[in-house]
Amino acid sequence: WCELGEIYWKIRLIGALIDSFQELFTSSDIDYSLASCDDKSLYVSSRTSKHGNLILIRNLGEDEKDVKIKIKDYGEKFIRIGRKTAIILPYNLKLPNNWILEFSTAQVFYSYELNGRTILILYGKEGEEHEVTLVHPFSNEKEDIKFKIKEKDEFKLILDKFSDLLVVTLNEKRAARTWFVEHIGKKIAIISGFDLLRNYEDQENKITASIDFKKG
Repeated sequence: WCELGEIYWKIRLIGALIDSFQELFTSSDIDYSLASCDDKSLYVSSRTSKHGNLILIRNLGEDEKDVKIKIKDYGEKFIRIGRKTAIILPYNLKLPNNWILEFSTAQVFYSYELNGRTILILYGKEGEEHEVTLVHPFSNEKEDIKFKIKEKDEFKLILDKFSDLLVVTLNEKRAARTWFVEHIGKKIAIISGFDLLRNYEDQENKITASIDFKKG
């Protein structure tokens, strides 16, 4: 049994984002004017497309920072970024069923549709406080959510006559250990504490899986 290293879990987080928003990544352009920061020690750039935008903020310094990010035609947002780390934040990101993720200070792990419901999985470091603004499909009404990242997973269901949206907030470790299976032709997220989904078999009314738990 070989325990997977931290780099593997970081790659899983990025890989899930790319998989969830493939159309954005394959059709986007680099844009240095969408977002900016007065703190010149931070690197800020964006990827923009008709499917939405992602803002990359990188802190190569030795200290955690609370900074103000200016977004063109939107305003200012305050975020916290750890030392020697990078975060990717969504702006006007198109979700399934015509929902729009206007902005989130928490990072996006994955978003998909399941039986008419939009699923949005967000994550951050435990103890962080975050805010999210979502735009309802067709009515364009806005939904503001504030939450704190906890050890336990949190769920919030937003009702809409066209498509409900389930917001799932996880700590970074739990997000990295969320696995996906296909069942009856639909993708299902398995939020878990186990370290590896080796394989699974999709049967008529159940899924049988081979998994590894953390050593010990």
